[in-house]
Amino acid sequence: MDVGSKRSFVIAGYVDTSHGTVTTKVSQNVSFSNNQYFDINSTKYVQNINLASTLNSNVTVSQKGAPSLVYNQNYNFPLTVDITEITLSNGDINQTTTADQTYQLTTATGQAGGFLSYGSVLNTGRHVDTLEFDSSFNLLGNTGQSSEQQYNLVDSTGAAYLCRITAAANVLTSFSPSCAK
Repeated sequence: MDVGSKRSFVIAGYVDTSHGTVTTKVSQNVSFSNNQYFDINSTKYVQNINLASTLNSNVTVSQKGAPSLVYNQNYNFPLTVDITEITLSNGDINQTTTADQTYQLTTATGQAGGFLSYGSVLNTGRHVDTLEFDSSFNLLGNTGQSSEQQYNLVDSTGAAYLCRITAAANVLTSFSPSCAK
């Protein structure tokens, strides 16, 4: 099953100020997709989900006699979730879920063909867990849990930050020295 959508728009206007006319133009492109795969039989249920959302936004502010300012933002939000449910020979059920998610933002501000500032944020995570149920769907516990997350920020001011944490068996196993405690 595949579903998608793409949209674009432009909005522009101006304001007469004591320093002259200031014109602002906003243009955006947005896209979304949802792709899913299923494999189902009497002892197995598999669902793989792939979502993608992106947004590109440009704002241009111009005034006669001054270089235009351009503000650009790009967002990216991919998400993948894989769910596998297996019925074991004793009737118990194991459901394994794997989730990969990313948040990404890049920004740039420019004037007269040059950059004034830029920045980037990247936050990624991968999480896996298997839930164990008896044949009546009573939760017995979980197994195989692991999780990893990384956050990275850089910008034109020289700021840089990286934090990475991991967990296994429901316990924090590591974190980078730069992570806030």
